[in-house]
Amino acid sequence: MERQGPAVLIVGGGPAGLTARALLARWGVRTLLVEKHRELSPFPRSRLVNVCSMEIYRRLGLAGRIAARAFAPEYGRVRFRDTLDGPDVATAAMAGVQAPVPESPVTGVVTSQHRLEPTVLGAADAPVRFGTELVGPAEESGGVVALLADHGRGTETRVRARYVLAADGAHSTVRRLLGIGTGGPGALGDFTTVVFDADLGRWCARQPAGVYFTAHGSFLPLYPEGGWAWSGPTPEDPALTGAVAAGR
Repeated sequence: MERQGPAVLIVGGGPAGLTARALLARWGVRTLLVEKHRELSPFPRSRLVNVCSMEIYRRLGLAGRIAARAFAPEYGRVRFRDTLDGPDVATAAMAGVQAPVPESPVTGVVTSQHRLEPTVLGAADAPVRFGTELVGPAEESGGVVALLADHGRGTETRVRARYVLAADGAHSTVRRLLGIGTGGPGALGDFTTVVFDADLGRWCARQPAGVYFTAHGSFLPLYPEGGWAWSGPTPEDPALTGAVAAGR
């Protein structure tokens, strides 16, 4: 079945796709966003909303709400230590956060991606289909016909759009379907992230940071009210991850 579609079909429901949807809605452009996952990601993932992005969110009226749930500016710093409770070997301010950009009316913020996305999702009243994947784009005169698979219903539909906007990340389905390659060195390694609750404030409360790089992996405070993530190279035996995170 083929349906008359939007002017722009957005593929990918991360920050880039959601922001594009909000901007296009502001400009009166009809969109449809499809995301192959069934919901927004529940994981922290990206940690920094930079100055350029906050300028865009300021125009959308979202900057205040995003900053209200983010860390204070003094967390806009990285610290390098042998261990989490050791002294700094080196430290640096994150550009645009603890080191403001004088030419900009805003500063960047340290916040978790899954706190940003619901705010941006709510900034537009354009349709979104979760659990729906682009499986076949076909260019035609004046636009694109996209084959969409609804994984929840087990159905496929064809939607006609003027443009397709690929916002589906490093492992882009759109790029793969169109045979578009990549350059550069490729994957640099495999990393594991562990999200956990613990009271680590006694080791870092007086020296806040958005990231603590240590010899045992990176420690990241997740929310102003608590929560942490540890990230490090994935060991050959995944069962060792907990021991590595604990510094044993």
